[in-house]
Amino acid sequence: MGRGCGGEASNTRRRPTPPGTSDAVAATEAAIGHGFKKGTRIYFAIDYDNTDEEITSRLIPHFEGIKEGMAQAGGRYQVGIYATRNACSRVSDAGLATASFVSNLSAGYSGNLGFPMPSNWAIDQIKTIYVGTGAGQIEIDNNIASGVEAGQNSFDTPPAKTDLDVPFSMVWADQLVTDVQAYMKSIGIPEEGPPDSWPWPGKTKYSTSFCVEFMLNWDDLFTSLARILKMRKALIQVSAIWELRHHNITSIGDLSVPKVNDNFSDACVWEYHNDGEAPGWVTEFGNMITPFNDCSTGVGQIFGTRAIKARNHAIDLGLLDEAKRDASKDSDIWAVWEKLHFNQSYNISTVPFMHILHAHENGMSRPGLTASETDSEALLKFYQGNTAEAAQQAKLRMGLYRLLEDKYNSVFRGAEARGTNLRMR
Repeated sequence: MGRGCGGEASNTRRRPTPPGTSDAVAATEAAIGHGFKKGTRIYFAIDYDNTDEEITSRLIPHFEGIKEGMAQAGGRYQVGIYATRNACSRVSDAGLATASFVSNLSAGYSGNLGFPMPSNWAIDQIKTIYVGTGAGQIEIDNNIASGVEAGQNSFDTPPAKTDLDVPFSMVWADQLVTDVQAYMKSIGIPEEGPPDSWPWPGKTKYSTSFCVEFMLNWDDLFTSLARILKMRKALIQVSAIWELRHHNITSIGDLSVPKVNDNFSDACVWEYHNDGEAPGWVTEFGNMITPFNDCSTGVGQIFGTRAIKARNHAIDLGLLDEAKRDASKDSDIWAVWEKLHFNQSYNISTVPFMHILHAHENGMSRPGLTASETDSEALLKFYQGNTAEAAQQAKLRMGLYRLLEDKYNSVFRGAEARGTNLRMR
């Protein structure tokens, strides 16, 4: 595995999120928008003849991404698969789909020849028929059902879609990099290296442009989280990329408090929770490691214990559908910390729940689309702590928030509402 921000972040420009993840998040958002109830099954279609090797190399990773995306979008819906018999069986046997819609009508597909029906088949596509007469005649598929799929005959009232954030227009990506670089430089944070405010000759792992590229790579997830939770995307973006830009890898020999080095702290937590042979990113610190059970980690630099509390609170609010964990148990701390460290989508999706928890703990309204700048700045402060230093840093973060929100996100929202296309001149 890589290091630092939950596995090594790729520096490939505008690389998409992992296969299937963005599809699942988008599907969740669409299902909510159409009023589908919690627990509804969404069938993801694989509508071509795939070989057994392709199922291994492409379909199963794709559905692993779907499972991950569904979880990070709140876990509201089940996953189904539409594909050949073989693909349905293999994906389902891997625990990645709860029911199968079998494309048996494609009789010549190799994935249907000689393979039994999947054990969890719900719908079977068996024949094409025509209904209607004359100009009104249409061709439809005739399907049979096993009873596994109950369907849905009533719907929730779809939530209002007014003023929700929209995807970033990538034609403006280079300009965004330039603007963020200029803002960060104006507050003493160069393109590379530590902020001027650091009291030691430190070293950071990621450049400003890398962090912006990382944010753009994950724009699908940032956007859908903001839309589903009805909060401003900039609030999630700033908290994540600010922490990523400040990832500290200063030599511990130059530090009076070694755990200020984020890699060292991560290694200490790994050592606390694990026996046996350690990975290289742990052993590089040798006998200097002093194990402890938790630290901030990953893209958004989140503690395992705090993530547990934030996600438990989200469960109480009906925003997440997953089992609660106990922040006093080392086993639960490690389970969450490990995902925060190695799983980028899990870490990013926890950031908005941290804001929701901080608002609750400090008697504030849940962050929403009309949150004031005062409240947004307060939440940026609480993300770092409730100290004078955190308050000072929040003012700097707020400048980045205004840049993202005022120059980009709000403009894209307005353009979509007007049905216009923003292009570079």
